Amino acid sequence: MEAIKPLYRELTKQDVQITVIVPQNIVVDPIYSQNRYLTVCPEDFEPSYNLIPIDLLDPRRYNLGFNPIALWRALKASKPDIIHVFNEYHCFPVAETIFIRNHFLAKRIPIVIYAFQNVDYLQLKVKTISDFIKRFIRKIIIHYNVTYLAGVTAANSEALDLVKQYNHLIKRRRIFWGIDTTLFFPKDKIVCRQRLGLPKDKKIVGYFGRMVQEKGLEDLLRTMLKLKDVHLLLIGSGPYEQRVKQLVRDWSIQGKVIYKSIVSPPELNDYFNSLDCFILPSQTTPIWKEQYGRVLVEAMACGIPIVGSSSGAIVEVLTGYQRHKIFQEGDVDSLLRGIQAVLTEEWPAKKSDDLRDFSIENFAREHIEFYQEILQDSPAKISPEQNR
Repeated sequence: MEAIKPLYRELTKQDVQITVIVPQNIVVDPIYSQNRYLTVCPEDFEPSYNLIPIDLLDPRRYNLGFNPIALWRALKASKPDIIHVFNEYHCFPVAETIFIRNHFLAKRIPIVIYAFQNVDYLQLKVKTISDFIKRFIRKIIIHYNVTYLAGVTAANSEALDLVKQYNHLIKRRRIFWGIDTTLFFPKDKIVCRQRLGLPKDKKIVGYFGRMVQEKGLEDLLRTMLKLKDVHLLLIGSGPYEQRVKQLVRDWSIQGKVIYKSIVSPPELNDYFNSLDCFILPSQTTPIWKEQYGRVLVEAMACGIPIVGSSSGAIVEVLTGYQRHKIFQEGDVDSLLRGIQAVLTEEWPAKKSDDLRDFSIENFAREHIEFYQEILQDSPAKISPEQNR
């Protein structure tokens, strides 16, 4: 929720009235909360928009949806001109919202979603009866959702292509997820290293994010065996964390790897600015590939050179940012060459428009334009001042 608050604030600045419906309680990945439990508190309420926290059917399983009566009451109370669900086209909460709209609210209210998913789950191999049942249910949900959705915005082009193959009539627009540039911006590298107690006379490369196998962390550690006078800064946590620490010990590179757990955004900005290079070595799996990579944009905002793999949306996000290299995902030698090139090349000055497509302001502005397009095609046309 914290990551999207700047969007709500920006939409209200651009004269959009917002009602935000969120889970009252939800269990999340440890990287988002160390105790794995998030609860909406009084301090989460802000005067610029209306916040309605309601119960999930099961806080541990978000995709089972909200308490339907609570969701109906919240939607009815908000009297929306447009409903925007931040979820995927194949997910049940989208279907739940559509069902409530269709049967208990005005059918004229358009529903749009914001998507990241760039893997077609219906194309996955079915190995068990359970897999078959899941795919059958998902197919029904997808057909229902794409029949009634008015529009889709997404963080990558592949997500839009997936929706198009199921219903080419749905309005679509790629809008990169916006970041708060008041939190991420260039700072003096030496000053940041002194503040954080990092080596001042070494090259430092870094990975910040979830510690999961598909992020390619083992390949990144392998490059450290071949890089001299280079330190690796890792920030994050997750189920692969212990494996990463074990590999560091097994390969005797403890002196070259600096590990930190979750840090606050102001500290994270200092850590980004301490780097000579940021690395995102993601690897595609049958059920996942990189969907956006917010850390890429945060590194870009700090003007840090980036080495990214060819997985999913990484190439798309980095296109236009001159200070980057792409390597073939899963290829350690290609990754090594990319790091070496970044650490030795002279880079052009950071352009003032590098973040034009990634700002909170652009995220809000493009969504308002998209909402207006949707509403123009809706049976009930309203003025921009009335948008919700």
